[in-house]
Amino acid sequence: MFLGYQNNKIVLVADTKEKLENAPCIAFDKIVETDKNYFLHNGEYVMEIPGPTIEEKVRALENETGLTRAVRELVLAENSGVSDYVRAKAQEIEALANPLRGVPEVSAPAEPKKEEE
Repeated sequence: MFLGYQNNKIVLVADTKEKLENAPCIAFDKIVETDKNYFLHNGEYVMEIPGPTIEEKVRALENETGLTRAVRELVLAENSGVSDYVRAKAQEIEALANPLRGVPEVSAPAEPKKEEE
């Protein structure tokens, strides 16, 4: 893969140097060969498309489940009466969100506690 630069910014990518050299109406400052794959993302060439940030993941889970921070506080309170599934989902989101608040990530318990008979 070859990268065509203008003003220290990648403006065109091609699989051969000849394609860049023959690109109409574009004069490159330099053409560099690389073994990495580049993709056009938000108008810029990047090595790989970045995944969602932790904040975006938390926001998506909140929107999907309706478990905002305030609701999670209520759900995780002792004797809240919520189902084990809802409690586990709230714990999952909290574990993901903790690093954003400067708290070490704590994973949710593997299985919910069973009531003693």
